Amino acid sequence: MNLEKLFEVDVENLNATPIYNYSFKHFILDKIQGRKNDLYSMENLIFKGRSLNDKPCKLQIAFVMNDGSSFGNTLEIGTESTDYKMSLADLKPVKTVTLPRPYPSFLPYYLEHNLSSEFDINKVESIQFSIGPGVPENELADKHGIAIISLRLE
Repeated sequence: MNLEKLFEVDVENLNATPIYNYSFKHFILDKIQGRKNDLYSMENLIFKGRSLNDKPCKLQIAFVMNDGSSFGNTLEIGTESTDYKMSLADLKPVKTVTLPRPYPSFLPYYLEHNLSSEFDINKVESIQFSIGPGVPENELADKHGIAIISLRLE
């Protein structure tokens, strides 16, 4: 995933506040269905991959729960293809991006809710990957990219 820029002007909503975020989601419910008994013993999420463009890239990885809330954290992915570890104990509430994006485009980018649920690995439905959260303001207009090889729990 190589991005020239994180923000594109929306021609249908020219007065929108810029959101420097590129997110995509992968549903994993079918992948973990047969592993329900093992999930509580998992302590870490392991991302295997690397950044592109000869510079590190900040990547937020979040578990999206069955109620729409998300819990994640941001990793700095280096240029070397290796394992990057995120402790499940360090997950915190993060914004859930409305994916797929609704039409018309003026609808909210983030899911607006008043949920106060706790992280429960047995309620995970998908994984949200976001480039943008944690990126310093002076780097928002730069190119950003990551290569994903795998994701696993251990």
